Amino acid sequence: MKKIKNQSIIYFAIVITIITSYMFNKPLTGEFVFSGIDSLSPSAINQGINSSCQTNGEYPLWLPWIFSGLPSLHSLQNISDYYFINYIKNFIVYLGFSSFWNYIIHFILAGVGTFILLRQIGVDKYAASFGGLAFSLMPYLITMVVHGHGSQMMTVVWIPWVLWAINKIYIHSSIYHIGLLGLIVGLQMQRAHVQIAYYTWMASGLLVLMLLLGFSNNLNKRYNWFIYMSRIRTRDMYGYVDLFTSI
Repeated sequence: MKKIKNQSIIYFAIVITIITSYMFNKPLTGEFVFSGIDSLSPSAINQGINSSCQTNGEYPLWLPWIFSGLPSLHSLQNISDYYFINYIKNFIVYLGFSSFWNYIIHFILAGVGTFILLRQIGVDKYAASFGGLAFSLMPYLITMVVHGHGSQMMTVVWIPWVLWAINKIYIHSSIYHIGLLGLIVGLQMQRAHVQIAYYTWMASGLLVLMLLLGFSNNLNKRYNWFIYMSRIRTRDMYGYVDLFTSI
């Protein structure tokens, strides 16, 4: 596994920021917005909860108008403000910028996460850059944004980070790396899309199983079982995400 230079990560982050900003230049100005049917339902739930708070003076724990009744917090409804990255979005909106920057931040996280994961398992920086761009700009992620599946898209971007953190623990087990994995998993779960989190741990379980079975011997060799199988599993994992998120 290769030691990743921070400079290359910064350069890649700048490149992906420029590309995504150019692609979504109209929504970034606030002049245009994506409005799909699936984006209207959460807005209606949010309005109902706010109305109930104003009427009763407390947050409703039960939503009577969904599925003949549904818990609010326990069903992960209207909990975007519990997602720590959302504070960055709120600050950006407070400064007068479009809230669409929240998606740009997550496109950057998706690309950078894939980049450092591929670099970690020995992929060339140019190929890793292509992989990062391909993952962050794949049609399914963009479609999620267009049709109002923001929580799904934002949960997906943490998948390469989780795999990267698991590899970090394997390379050097420490409280710091375990805490880092816990932080990343916590951020992913905060975005409250359990379906994608489930797929994440399917992929993570395969990776952990490979490590436990000893496919990672002779890590200093360029083409060893660990790198070979990690590449295959990473490719398959992204294929599974593409498949399941399109259903």
